[in-house]
Amino acid sequence: MNRRFLAKLILAFLILILNDFVKFVEPVVLTFIVFVFILYIFYDEINLKKIRIDQLIRQYQQEMNIVNKESSLRTKQLESIISNINFPMVLIDQHAQILLVNDNFLKLNNITEIKQLNENSPLHSELRNFMREAFLKEISNQKTMSIHQQDYSALSIPIYENGRYMGCLYIFQNITYILERERIQKRFIADASHELKTPVSAIKGMIEIINRPNFNDEEILRDFHQQIEIETKRMENIIQDMLTLSRNTAKNVLLNIENFNPYQLINDVIRSQQSNIQQKLLHVENNLSEHLVIEADRDKFYHIFSNLLSNAIKSSTQGTIRFESSMDDRFLSIKIQDEGVGMRASEIPYIFERYYRIDESRSRDTGGSGLGLAIVKTYVNAHQGTIEVNSKVNIGSTFTCNFPIRIVNKA
Repeated sequence: MNRRFLAKLILAFLILILNDFVKFVEPVVLTFIVFVFILYIFYDEINLKKIRIDQLIRQYQQEMNIVNKESSLRTKQLESIISNINFPMVLIDQHAQILLVNDNFLKLNNITEIKQLNENSPLHSELRNFMREAFLKEISNQKTMSIHQQDYSALSIPIYENGRYMGCLYIFQNITYILERERIQKRFIADASHELKTPVSAIKGMIEIINRPNFNDEEILRDFHQQIEIETKRMENIIQDMLTLSRNTAKNVLLNIENFNPYQLINDVIRSQQSNIQQKLLHVENNLSEHLVIEADRDKFYHIFSNLLSNAIKSSTQGTIRFESSMDDRFLSIKIQDEGVGMRASEIPYIFERYYRIDESRSRDTGGSGLGLAIVKTYVNAHQGTIEVNSKVNIGSTFTCNFPIRIVNKA
């Protein structure tokens, strides 16, 4: 029941009771009594409302605490996600103030602490211009840019809430490796097209000459036969390498495990390339143990060291090429060392990529396809092995293959 209505009811009741009492009491006293009673009733009403308001305030504070805890948790989770993302990322609000940033973004701009960003530290100019344009125009944008000699794909994502612009998220992905692979593949396609088209045209021209009715020059015929054989072999090598890699990866290579002597296998490899070795006046040493017997795929081993020897011959103009081995209870290591032109350290990470060739002119002159070392890597991986490369320009290169295979006989 409404307290005001109850107060009126009690007041009327009191008036009736005190009707006779009024005759004996001064009006001022009566008025004071009634006033005090009414004041008490309304004070109680106000006190109840105050209690209710206090309850609402406490409830609101509890709800705000829960919201703040949840918001803080979400912020920490978002910070953790951004911090563990491998590429640079930064989030700014509608006032261009940084909300979240990861270490990769700081490293990209050679910054050690977040506070340096808030002190207007200089960002890379192209990166800064990209961020400023995306922020001012409130647009989603994507751009490829070069930062510290690395290629990055920059992406801006505007953030809205109920149609209101709240800030922008920026993501920068290093695509140097991707672009390099694309460049290598495009170069290979152009080179392969040239290498296949040129000998085909040459062979076609020589055949047309040979088929002329009055042609009878035996010396030119022998020369044409030799040239046709060389060009045909070059095309065959390119096509065979491409087919080998298209059929095989480390996961789907089928190994035909058998016992064999790697010393004898290396001798076979050397014998198969003896003409190229003699042509360059090179000396090849096989220093493997003559009685070592292992369990592995002999055919794949032959391809591995045939490609490595071919590579050593192509890169050498003089000196000695050495095959050596070492072993322990778990691994057999076979290395091939040459005294050739070597390579720069910056080139080594790419040499096992398909289509990669260090010296384009040398590869074209020697019929290289740029696929030999990729095949080596595939077959070594198929044996659960590893391959290491050490090289210095004008000193030579050493390729070491480590195989975790069973050694049948060490004697």
